[in-house]
Amino acid sequence: MAGFGEREAEALKGLLLGTDEQYDHPYIKLRAIPDGFEIDYGRMYEAPTLALKDLKAISEFFGTDDIDVDNYGHRGCETCDWGSQYGHTIQVKGASQHVPEFKKGKDLVILSGGN
Repeated sequence: MAGFGEREAEALKGLLLGTDEQYDHPYIKLRAIPDGFEIDYGRMYEAPTLALKDLKAISEFFGTDDIDVDNYGHRGCETCDWGSQYGHTIQVKGASQHVPEFKKGKDLVILSGGN
């Protein structure tokens, strides 16, 4: 089973962001959950697009069909929405390739909101 390193992190970032540079403060974070991990994929002001083709690509990348998606939103400033977070939590279970390794209690940050 292949591990998860810098090359895999860049590949996942490319899968989610594609070539679209317009996102305001995008972020991608991974965290361990029982039987797998979650990917938080979001940005400020508006959730990024997550289409069926993106889910298929994620499924192929991790070698599993056991994927679930939830949407979330957290408002920011009352007048301008600065600091808001909108996006998707993608649960991945049963991955057979590119499985991230987590330090106890630590999320794996691939892209922080300031990048």
